[in-house]
Amino acid sequence: MRTTFSVRFDEELTNKIDSTRGEKSRTNFIQDILVKYFDEPHFNQHEPQSGARSEPHVDLDEAELVPILKDEIDYLRKQNSELIRLVNQEQVIHLHSVRQLPEKASEAHEQKEKNWWQFWKK
Repeated sequence: MRTTFSVRFDEELTNKIDSTRGEKSRTNFIQDILVKYFDEPHFNQHEPQSGARSEPHVDLDEAELVPILKDEIDYLRKQNSELIRLVNQEQVIHLHSVRQLPEKASEAHEQKEKNWWQFWKK
């Protein structure tokens, strides 16, 4: 069973594919490339081994990494304080809007229960 999906290529890559594929259709040429990628071991060297835990590879030593992480922590703390400020501001706005509502629901209900001939009377 085959599955169809669409891929958008840059014009430069499309031109390279067209010039390299020869008489094959684009679909068959790209299928061949993908099959070779997954079947031949030297193509998929960057894939993690099955069962192995994949962790990001970092080329920095601890001395270089510590200041970067401290900067990241400071940035996240600033963002967190900004979010807390916005939540507090939203709560104040909500409380203010609740205070502007009629104090009794009966006042609003009384306005709705006018007879039809009293529609224009206040």
